Amino acid sequence: MEQEADIDVQDWSGEHWSIIGPSWLGFDKVKYFIVFGASYCQTSVVPQNAPTEEEPLGVPFPGSTYTEGPNWVGHLAKSREPPFLVHNYSRSGQTAEGVRTQAFVEFTQRHPPEIPWTAHDTVFATWVGINDLTVTSDVQPRIDALFEAQQRLYEQGARIFLFVDLFPPAPASNEVEPEYRDRFSRWNVALDRAIRAFSAEKSTAADPITVIYFSSHKVFSAIISNPTAYGFSERDTKKAGGLIWEDRMHPTSAGHLVVAKELNEVLSSIPPCSSQSSD
Repeated sequence: MEQEADIDVQDWSGEHWSIIGPSWLGFDKVKYFIVFGASYCQTSVVPQNAPTEEEPLGVPFPGSTYTEGPNWVGHLAKSREPPFLVHNYSRSGQTAEGVRTQAFVEFTQRHPPEIPWTAHDTVFATWVGINDLTVTSDVQPRIDALFEAQQRLYEQGARIFLFVDLFPPAPASNEVEPEYRDRFSRWNVALDRAIRAFSAEKSTAADPITVIYFSSHKVFSAIISNPTAYGFSERDTKKAGGLIWEDRMHPTSAGHLVVAKELNEVLSSIPPCSSQSSD
């Protein structure tokens, strides 16, 4: 999409989009993924070792995940040959404030200085929010904290940012109140607006950033609407402990695989920057 002057988004449709800067040389040139978030992203509960091509997560594959197998991080890393190398700071239960700590302390102060990442070969990915919504309906302070973290990453040299939004509570969560479900939409609206503001601000700098917005809401809405197209059944869309939902809040490894496949397709489809922003 072309960058817009008016970033006050009034509605939200759950679509992937990107604004590409000179940092983006193409997905095949990405060597490192730095990941921040909560249980959807976690691959280790202890500090990982330095990742290698044989062990791209820095721990034995698939790591310690909140599903029965690999999550999207592992699936996506393995989709590349050779795989990109992952430094994952995500932990179960984390909120936007937790991501700020992950960026301010764990990455800024503890990331191995010998890792030769650069602005052109490293993606900084963030997927968080579900734990924030269990405790508050006031999403804006949480989004503000999240983008304090992005500012810190920018100051450390990050130039390629990937954001993932939230899908609604699993249909298996039939007891979830409508007001709680509405929080997910409000989070995604606020996130989209904040990403656009961040993009607009940094794209006026001498070294513009690349921002990629990936909608897990879009992915899981498609799965729920047409489960057979993804190898699932209609029953799976409503069943905790089935093929789509590991429990009432977490996807199965098969669900994560769909996310990883579509994310791979999105990233692979974005051409290298030619000095123009692009969809």
